[in-house]
Amino acid sequence: MLKETLRDALPKISIEDLLPIHWIGQGYGYKSPIVFEDVEMADHICYISEYCYGDALADDYVFDEMDFWTRNDFVDLCEGDEVKAAMVFGMCSWESPGAILDQWDKDDEEALNNERAALL
Repeated sequence: MLKETLRDALPKISIEDLLPIHWIGQGYGYKSPIVFEDVEMADHICYISEYCYGDALADDYVFDEMDFWTRNDFVDLCEGDEVKAAMVFGMCSWESPGAILDQWDKDDEEALNNERAALL
């Protein structure tokens, strides 16, 4: 689902009916590896953190497109690095993708380099 489609639908329909909440590792939210991996759906929502999903359930929720993450958003966050974006997406289990990068350390960098090497 595109962000614009969700924005227009939310005043009329609950987010639970559009992008169902489910367990995503350490909390509840929305995460779709199928959408993330389909490059043709790069502008479709593939991730909603637990916190943002909870906000979107509120009756007085005001749409904020930064609450909803697309593949393109992950790639932008990772400065165009698609391998890193895929790794960050995979690591999201309830938190915001920015929090993953805030905690990025040398072990993550080593894992990223190993992932890049495996793709060669």
